[in-house]
Amino acid sequence: MLSFTSDQVQKYADAIQWMDPHLFFDIFTPIILFNVAFDMDVYLLHKLFWQILLITIPGFLINYTLILWYLASVNKLVLKNTTWLLFSAILVSSDPMLTSSSIKDLGLSRGLVNLINGESLMTSIVSLIVFTSIMDINFGLQKKVNYSLGKLVGMSGIFTIVIMGLFLNSTSFKPGVEALLLEFWSCLSFVAFLMVFTFIGLLIPAHTYLYISFSDIYYSLNICLTLVVFRLLVFLLLSPLLSRLGHGFSWRWAFIMVWSEMKGTPNINMALLLAYSEYSLGSEREKSQVKKDVVFY
Repeated sequence: MLSFTSDQVQKYADAIQWMDPHLFFDIFTPIILFNVAFDMDVYLLHKLFWQILLITIPGFLINYTLILWYLASVNKLVLKNTTWLLFSAILVSSDPMLTSSSIKDLGLSRGLVNLINGESLMTSIVSLIVFTSIMDINFGLQKKVNYSLGKLVGMSGIFTIVIMGLFLNSTSFKPGVEALLLEFWSCLSFVAFLMVFTFIGLLIPAHTYLYISFSDIYYSLNICLTLVVFRLLVFLLLSPLLSRLGHGFSWRWAFIMVWSEMKGTPNINMALLLAYSEYSLGSEREKSQVKKDVVFY
């Protein structure tokens, strides 16, 4: 809003808008993933491993397919097929840190809390890997075998961050060191979140908001409600198997897990990578539409 009224603010906003989205992605995403992994209960995570794996792999595929089918059938955004695949990966992802914060003080059981946190964390990781893999395949960067192997090793860095967070969580520290470590990561995560939601208002050009119509708002609300329905459907389909694993599963847990999901930093990062990609995603009109619609949704 200030950029509309102040030329000086507009100059700084224009400078930040040239920030590389990959830099934005690489700075803030590791902090979010590590912080969530560091706060998890390793013992309960081990007990809930098969439930989390079932929701993350088959559940992710079902949810991703349903979202892709919905976007293609509604066809509000006239984009290429690859862009649909990327947009679906953005929508299926969640923010593990916001999700963890939203359920922290609700008085839920430790098993359910760790199941929600673990599922959100793994879904975010899988979405990031699927998103970057689709972009690389589309841009022809994985034609060489050595690049494919290198990319696979590079993406394993996401898993390394999570495993390191879990390892440090299960490691005993001296009281003074543990307090300092917790204080440091709490401060770092707060700064990261503050920077994310500050920069996102600058990375989206101010004039973009002038072209948002009522149909855009209606479509975005329609997407939100559809995502809730699809997510609930996935849990209901998997509930017979989930009830036989871990600490059990009930329809009440399904509704809690559906409503506890929060969108945030990973979705913003992927949306910026898509909207400001240097590679060809279609015509200039399609690129402009991506910047307006995909980032807004």
